Amino acid sequence: MNQNQSWYAHVDELLAYLRENGKYPPSDSLLGYWVSHQRYAYHHGKLSKERQAFLELIGFKWKIDEDTRKQSLQKAGSQYYIRTWNERFEELKQYVITHHTFPTSGKIGCWLYQQRHKWRQGNLSEEYKERLETLGVQFWGGEEVSGQMIRDRRAEYEMTQDQLAVLLGMTAMNISKMERSMVPQERLDVILQKMDEAAKKKQKRDSRGKWQKSKRELETYLSEHDGVYPASDSKLGEWVADQRFLKKSGLLDAKQIAQLNEMGFAWHSRTAKDQAQVTNPREAWDASYEQVRQFVAEHGVLPAAGDGKIGIWVYQQKYRYTHGRLPEKRKKMLEEIGVVFDDARQE
Repeated sequence: MNQNQSWYAHVDELLAYLRENGKYPPSDSLLGYWVSHQRYAYHHGKLSKERQAFLELIGFKWKIDEDTRKQSLQKAGSQYYIRTWNERFEELKQYVITHHTFPTSGKIGCWLYQQRHKWRQGNLSEEYKERLETLGVQFWGGEEVSGQMIRDRRAEYEMTQDQLAVLLGMTAMNISKMERSMVPQERLDVILQKMDEAAKKKQKRDSRGKWQKSKRELETYLSEHDGVYPASDSKLGEWVADQRFLKKSGLLDAKQIAQLNEMGFAWHSRTAKDQAQVTNPREAWDASYEQVRQFVAEHGVLPAAGDGKIGIWVYQQKYRYTHGRLPEKRKKMLEEIGVVFDDARQE
């Protein structure tokens, strides 16, 4: 049965109820809720002209007269209403405990929607409102705005209706209805805020993945070019410059700094004088090797990471050896000046 067939089935059910009882169904019943929803849709311009004409044809009352309204208020304070309300509340409570979310369909879902609707009309007591709030139920009032804003934001973030439904604890069908209708401004603000938070988390995950990819590309580049960094006008060179700037500005994540330190990342770019001293990657490696050899000759020990770029360079050679990127010839040359590689495999 589609939506249109379901609507006309409710009309037949209402006619049968009116013939049998001579009055409209109570508002806390499913049929009564349906009647209230038709009146609400009519007064807010959400009911199609076809359905409006059909209901007027059967003599549907769009507005409850004052006597009926007073009777409804009196009924709200009756023992029957209190007993029924408490039963529904307990059913809602058990549903929340079991599913860790709120129902959006069925008897309890309709009842919950009805409580929010009553609150908006000023017909829900403060006591009942507070009890529902203890379960985490939120109430939205104020101006109503187009749900199209939700659809637009969802499309902007490339989020499906199913994903938004999971985020809000709803069904995709109700998300679709919400996007096509009017929603309270306060509720819209809450939904958009949750969507923004989810989008930021996704963006953070995506950017973290891109950062790791760039780091791996740099490692490969340095291995293939004997430790010479990419040109500053290249995409990878720009990424290197960004990391140096972010660290200097205190904006680079501590974990990312640690990962770059581990691979022997040079936090300072080479000066023009340094660049003039070498003309190719082989000469660059030989020049660094010679600096380390002289350091060992003067101090009797290998330079540590704190001794500047030559200390980092030694660490970088161990790192390459650990990952199988150091040629055997260069390994032997480094061992001749005291570099030990056995410990590198254990790091």
